[in-house]
Amino acid sequence: MRKQITDQHLQSLAPILVINLPQMILFISITVSTERCPVKKEELLRALEKSSNTAFENDKIENDSDFWEIGGDYEHTFANGNRWKNLFIVNLEKDDRLRQRFDIDRSNTKDLFLETSNRYEEQILDLLTQ
Repeated sequence: MRKQITDQHLQSLAPILVINLPQMILFISITVSTERCPVKKEELLRALEKSSNTAFENDKIENDSDFWEIGGDYEHTFANGNRWKNLFIVNLEKDDRLRQRFDIDRSNTKDLFLETSNRYEEQILDLLTQ
């Protein structure tokens, strides 16, 4: 027997802005995303042998994730034909996951604990003149 409840919380936003004028180009991108999907799971486990050994386990899984990016570039063309260009990007990604399992038959004893965490960051600022 298994019972699982997943509570989802997903969000996303990704607007892009482009301005194109005769001497100027501006491009801006924004991406935001969150994701939280906690899971509660209850299981009744039975042994396949002739004995009637059973175990009742309760899993609690906490998921968390964040991602956002702000990026864009700006280009300006001067009257003499020279160009100035700026490029900028900012990234951040974060993942967290926590899983706890409890053996209900043994006084709600915690018999599994897994925690993971990831982080990614990037910053780029590039100035070009041509």
